[in-house]
Amino acid sequence: PPILTPGVQVSPTWAPFTQILPCKRCPQGMLINVNDQFQMDAISKYGEYSDGEVRLWEDLLLPEDVVVEVGGNMGVHTVPLAMLAKEVYSFEPQRLMFQILTGNIALNSLHNVTTLNMAVGDRMDVVEVPVLDPYKKQSYGSLEIDKVGMKGEGVQMITLDSLNLDRLDLLKLDCEGCELKVLQGGVKTIM
Repeated sequence: PPILTPGVQVSPTWAPFTQILPCKRCPQGMLINVNDQFQMDAISKYGEYSDGEVRLWEDLLLPEDVVVEVGGNMGVHTVPLAMLAKEVYSFEPQRLMFQILTGNIALNSLHNVTTLNMAVGDRMDVVEVPVLDPYKKQSYGSLEIDKVGMKGEGVQMITLDSLNLDRLDLLKLDCEGCELKVLQGGVKTIM
């Protein structure tokens, strides 16, 4: 049952779709959409998600490094990346996933992460991002946002180069088929 301030009225249609679970790489736990078919299952069964990738980053990253993560989703990678690097920029275009991502940054007291509710691509634009039903069992990390004719919420798309970063030590891309476009919009930064 939800914890509410006495006297606060809740809509009769309100129901939680998130839960905080223990997670090996998250000191305060991980806020997760309980209906995510991959991340929820892995964290609830094993206490981690893609730990092999995190172990690789432990070997690669230095405390002074800057990371850009395109496709931050709920933050299962953002949180451990932030514990390894000096600064992390995490982009997530889905509004509800962005809210969970930001919640995980706050929950785990990470002051070195900038979360951005934006898409990253090969141009400055506004793109339509479908709104997935948070109560439906599905993968919330498998959404392709660069399809013609999609309807959803308008989200700002920027280029990696528009960030004007002084340095970039790791670029993590998980953007469902838009990886090449992100690279094309970041040629100056990468070179």
